[in-house]
Amino acid sequence: MNIFPVYCHCMNLNRQLFLVVLLLSGMSLFGDTVAVSFAIAPCIEELSEHFRIRTGKRIDIVAGQTGALARQMKNGAPYDLFLAAEDRWPQWLAERDGITDVQIFAYGFLALWSGVKSLPDYRDLSGYTLALPGFDSTATGLLAHRYFTEQKEWDGLLDNNNVLMVRSIPQAVIAVRHGPAAAAFISLTAAMQNGGNYHLYKKAVIAHSGGLSPRAGEDSRNFWEYIRSPQAVETWSKWGLGQDER
Repeated sequence: MNIFPVYCHCMNLNRQLFLVVLLLSGMSLFGDTVAVSFAIAPCIEELSEHFRIRTGKRIDIVAGQTGALARQMKNGAPYDLFLAAEDRWPQWLAERDGITDVQIFAYGFLALWSGVKSLPDYRDLSGYTLALPGFDSTATGLLAHRYFTEQKEWDGLLDNNNVLMVRSIPQAVIAVRHGPAAAAFISLTAAMQNGGNYHLYKKAVIAHSGGLSPRAGEDSRNFWEYIRSPQAVETWSKWGLGQDER
Protein backbone atom coordinates (compact mmCIF):
# COMPACT_ATOMS: atom_id res chain seq x y z
CA MET A 1 0.00 0.00 0.00
CA ASN A 2 1.30 3.45 -0.87
CA ILE A 3 0.10 6.31 1.28
CA PHE A 4 0.79 9.86 0.20
CA PRO A 5 -0.03 12.84 2.43
CA VAL A 6 -1.76 15.63 0.56
CA TYR A 7 -1.53 19.11 1.98
CA CYS A 8 -4.05 21.82 1.32
CA HIS A 9 -4.58 25.17 3.02
CA CYS A 10 -8.31 25.87 2.86
CA MET A 11 -8.92 28.12 5.86
CA ASN A 12 -8.40 31.78 6.53
CA LEU A 13 -6.33 31.47 9.71
CA ASN A 14 -6.63 35.12 10.63
CA ARG A 15 -10.41 34.94 10.50
CA GLN A 16 -10.47 31.76 12.57
CA LEU A 17 -8.16 33.32 15.18
CA PHE A 18 -10.41 36.38 15.37
CA LEU A 19 -13.47 34.21 15.98
CA VAL A 20 -11.76 32.16 18.68
CA VAL A 21 -10.49 35.28 20.49
CA LEU A 22 -13.93 36.84 20.21
CA LEU A 23 -15.65 33.79 21.64
CA LEU A 24 -13.13 33.29 24.44
CA SER A 25 -13.69 36.89 25.45
CA GLY A 26 -17.34 36.02 26.06
CA MET A 27 -18.59 38.23 23.25
CA SER A 28 -21.03 37.19 20.53
CA LEU A 29 -21.69 38.87 17.24
CA PHE A 30 -25.43 38.24 17.22
CA GLY A 31 -26.75 35.54 19.52
CA ASP A 32 -26.19 32.01 20.70
CA THR A 33 -23.27 30.25 19.04
CA VAL A 34 -23.20 26.75 17.56
CA ALA A 35 -19.93 24.90 16.92
CA VAL A 36 -20.30 22.71 13.80
CA SER A 37 -18.13 20.20 11.96
CA PHE A 38 -17.00 21.49 8.56
CA ALA A 39 -18.63 18.51 6.82
CA ILE A 40 -22.17 19.49 7.80
CA ALA A 41 -21.79 23.27 8.14
CA PRO A 42 -23.65 24.23 4.91
CA CYS A 43 -26.70 22.24 5.99
CA ILE A 44 -26.65 23.69 9.50
CA GLU A 45 -26.33 27.19 8.06
CA GLU A 46 -29.46 26.62 5.98
CA LEU A 47 -31.32 25.23 8.98
CA SER A 48 -30.27 28.24 11.05
CA GLU A 49 -31.69 30.55 8.38
CA HIS A 50 -34.98 28.65 8.41
CA PHE A 51 -34.95 28.92 12.21
CA ARG A 52 -34.38 32.68 11.99
CA ILE A 53 -37.31 33.07 9.60
CA ARG A 54 -39.58 31.02 11.88
CA THR A 55 -38.57 32.57 15.20
CA GLY A 56 -36.77 35.84 14.49
CA LYS A 57 -33.76 34.50 16.42
CA ARG A 58 -30.32 34.41 14.86
CA ILE A 59 -27.88 31.60 15.55
CA ASP A 60 -24.15 32.19 15.01
CA ILE A 61 -22.30 29.34 13.29
CA VAL A 62 -18.62 28.57 13.91
CA ALA A 63 -17.39 25.78 11.60
CA GLY A 64 -14.16 23.90 12.15
CA GLN A 65 -12.47 20.58 12.60
CA THR A 66 -14.52 18.51 15.01
CA GLY A 67 -11.71 17.66 17.40
CA ALA A 68 -10.45 21.24 17.52
CA LEU A 69 -13.92 22.56 18.31
CA ALA A 70 -14.39 19.97 21.07
CA ARG A 71 -11.08 20.92 22.68
CA GLN A 72 -11.92 24.62 22.44
CA MET A 73 -15.26 23.95 24.15
CA LYS A 74 -13.58 21.95 26.91
CA ASN A 75 -11.13 24.82 27.43
CA GLY A 76 -13.87 27.38 27.86
CA ALA A 77 -14.92 28.60 24.41
CA PRO A 78 -18.52 29.74 25.01
CA TYR A 79 -20.26 27.66 22.35
CA ASP A 80 -23.87 26.95 23.27
CA LEU A 81 -24.33 23.85 21.11
CA PHE A 82 -21.92 21.33 19.62
CA LEU A 83 -22.87 19.52 16.39
CA ALA A 84 -20.49 16.85 15.09
CA ALA A 85 -20.48 14.76 11.92
CA GLU A 86 -19.61 11.69 14.01
CA ASP A 87 -20.11 10.26 17.50
CA ARG A 88 -16.59 10.12 18.98
CA TRP A 89 -16.04 13.75 19.98
CA PRO A 90 -19.49 14.40 21.49
CA GLN A 91 -18.94 11.37 23.71
CA TRP A 92 -15.44 12.61 24.59
CA LEU A 93 -16.82 16.04 25.49
CA ALA A 94 -19.74 14.63 27.48
CA GLU A 95 -17.36 12.50 29.56
CA ARG A 96 -15.59 15.74 30.53
CA ASP A 97 -18.83 17.54 31.41
CA GLY A 98 -18.52 19.80 28.37
CA ILE A 99 -21.98 19.03 26.98
CA THR A 100 -25.25 17.52 28.13
CA ASP A 101 -28.35 16.14 26.42
CA VAL A 102 -26.19 14.22 23.92
CA GLN A 103 -28.34 12.89 21.09
CA ILE A 104 -28.18 11.81 17.47
CA PHE A 105 -29.59 14.54 15.24
CA ALA A 106 -28.92 13.09 11.78
CA TYR A 107 -27.24 10.27 9.87
CA GLY A 108 -24.61 10.54 7.16
CA PHE A 109 -23.82 8.10 4.36
CA LEU A 110 -20.75 6.95 2.45
CA ALA A 111 -20.29 7.32 -1.30
CA LEU A 112 -17.68 6.32 -3.85
CA TRP A 113 -17.32 9.42 -6.05
CA SER A 114 -15.46 9.88 -9.34
CA GLY A 115 -16.71 13.25 -10.60
CA VAL A 116 -16.60 13.38 -14.39
CA LYS A 117 -14.38 10.28 -14.55
CA SER A 118 -15.89 6.85 -15.17
CA LEU A 119 -17.01 5.31 -11.91
CA PRO A 120 -15.11 2.13 -11.00
CA ASP A 121 -17.19 -0.97 -10.33
CA TYR A 122 -17.75 -0.72 -6.57
CA ARG A 123 -17.91 -4.54 -6.40
CA ASP A 124 -14.30 -4.88 -7.59
CA LEU A 125 -11.99 -1.96 -6.84
CA SER A 126 -8.76 -3.93 -7.21
CA GLY A 127 -5.97 -2.00 -8.90
CA TYR A 128 -7.56 1.44 -8.71
CA THR A 129 -6.00 4.49 -7.12
CA LEU A 130 -8.47 5.63 -4.47
CA ALA A 131 -8.45 8.69 -2.23
CA LEU A 132 -9.51 8.18 1.38
CA PRO A 133 -9.78 10.82 4.13
CA GLY A 134 -7.92 9.76 7.26
CA PHE A 135 -10.07 7.52 9.45
CA ASP A 136 -8.43 8.78 12.64
CA SER A 137 -9.33 12.42 11.99
CA THR A 138 -12.42 12.58 9.74
CA ALA A 139 -15.97 11.28 10.03
CA THR A 140 -15.94 9.99 6.45
CA GLY A 141 -12.69 8.08 6.97
CA LEU A 142 -14.07 6.65 10.20
CA LEU A 143 -17.23 5.54 8.41
CA ALA A 144 -15.29 3.91 5.58
CA HIS A 145 -13.06 2.10 8.05
CA ARG A 146 -16.03 0.86 10.11
CA TYR A 147 -18.02 -0.23 7.08
CA PHE A 148 -15.28 -2.09 5.21
CA THR A 149 -14.05 -3.67 8.43
CA GLU A 150 -17.56 -4.99 9.13
CA GLN A 151 -17.71 -6.30 5.57
CA LYS A 152 -14.28 -7.93 6.11
CA GLU A 153 -12.98 -5.97 3.12
CA TRP A 154 -10.72 -3.41 4.82
CA ASP A 155 -7.46 -5.34 4.55
CA GLY A 156 -8.17 -6.25 0.94
CA LEU A 157 -8.96 -2.63 0.11
CA LEU A 158 -5.56 -1.54 1.36
CA ASP A 159 -3.64 -4.50 -0.06
CA ASN A 160 -5.10 -4.42 -3.57
CA ASN A 161 -5.22 -0.68 -4.24
CA ASN A 162 -2.99 2.37 -4.35
CA VAL A 163 -4.61 4.30 -1.50
CA LEU A 164 -3.99 8.03 -1.15
CA MET A 165 -4.64 8.85 2.49
CA VAL A 166 -5.61 12.53 2.57
CA ARG A 167 -6.58 14.86 5.39
CA SER A 168 -10.06 15.92 4.35
CA ILE A 169 -12.89 15.53 1.86
CA PRO A 170 -11.79 18.64 -0.12
CA GLN A 171 -8.37 17.08 -0.56
CA ALA A 172 -9.97 13.81 -1.70
CA VAL A 173 -11.96 15.75 -4.30
CA ILE A 174 -8.78 17.46 -5.52
CA ALA A 175 -7.04 14.08 -5.79
CA VAL A 176 -9.78 12.94 -8.20
CA ARG A 177 -10.17 16.15 -10.19
CA HIS A 178 -6.53 17.09 -10.54
CA GLY A 179 -4.59 14.08 -9.31
CA PRO A 180 -4.13 10.37 -9.95
CA ALA A 181 -7.15 9.07 -8.02
CA ALA A 182 -9.82 7.26 -10.05
CA ALA A 183 -12.33 7.82 -7.28
CA ALA A 184 -12.64 8.87 -3.65
CA PHE A 185 -14.57 7.76 -0.62
CA ILE A 186 -16.46 10.85 0.53
CA SER A 187 -19.77 11.62 2.20
CA LEU A 188 -22.98 11.50 0.19
CA THR A 189 -23.41 15.18 1.04
CA ALA A 190 -20.08 16.03 -0.60
CA ALA A 191 -20.80 13.80 -3.60
CA MET A 192 -24.09 15.63 -4.21
CA GLN A 193 -22.44 19.02 -3.80
CA ASN A 194 -19.57 18.25 -6.18
CA GLY A 195 -21.74 16.57 -8.83
CA GLY A 196 -20.74 13.81 -11.20
CA ASN A 197 -20.79 10.06 -10.80
CA TYR A 198 -21.08 8.31 -7.46
CA HIS A 199 -22.21 5.09 -5.84
CA LEU A 200 -24.06 5.18 -2.51
CA TYR A 201 -23.17 2.52 0.05
CA LYS A 202 -26.64 2.22 1.56
CA LYS A 203 -25.51 0.26 4.58
CA ALA A 204 -22.56 2.54 5.39
CA VAL A 205 -24.15 4.91 7.89
CA ILE A 206 -22.68 7.13 10.60
CA ALA A 207 -24.51 8.91 13.39
CA HIS A 208 -24.11 12.67 13.66
CA SER A 209 -24.47 13.57 17.30
CA GLY A 210 -24.17 16.62 19.48
CA GLY A 211 -25.20 18.23 22.73
CA LEU A 212 -25.81 21.40 24.66
CA SER A 213 -23.32 23.33 26.72
CA PRO A 214 -24.32 23.65 30.38
CA ARG A 215 -24.41 27.40 29.70
CA ALA A 216 -26.61 27.10 26.60
CA GLY A 217 -29.06 29.90 26.03
CA GLU A 218 -32.75 29.57 25.24
CA ASP A 219 -32.29 30.18 21.52
CA SER A 220 -29.71 27.41 21.12
CA ARG A 221 -31.92 25.03 23.10
CA ASN A 222 -34.82 25.79 20.78
CA PHE A 223 -32.56 25.38 17.74
CA TRP A 224 -31.40 22.01 19.10
CA GLU A 225 -35.04 20.90 19.24
CA TYR A 226 -35.79 22.36 15.81
CA ILE A 227 -33.08 20.49 13.89
CA ARG A 228 -34.37 17.19 15.33
CA SER A 229 -37.99 17.97 14.49
CA PRO A 230 -40.06 16.90 11.45
CA GLN A 231 -39.76 20.48 10.16
CA ALA A 232 -36.08 19.87 9.43
CA VAL A 233 -36.48 16.61 7.46
CA GLU A 234 -36.67 18.21 4.02
CA THR A 235 -33.49 20.23 4.55
CA TRP A 236 -31.55 17.21 5.84
CA SER A 237 -32.65 15.23 2.80
CA LYS A 238 -31.62 18.02 0.43
CA TRP A 239 -28.06 17.73 1.76
CA GLY A 240 -27.90 13.95 1.56
CA LEU A 241 -28.52 13.38 5.26
CA GLY A 242 -31.36 11.74 7.14
CA GLN A 243 -33.06 11.70 10.51
CA ASP A 244 -33.10 7.92 10.41
CA GLU A 245 -30.80 5.21 9.09
CA ARG A 246 -33.05 4.55 6.07
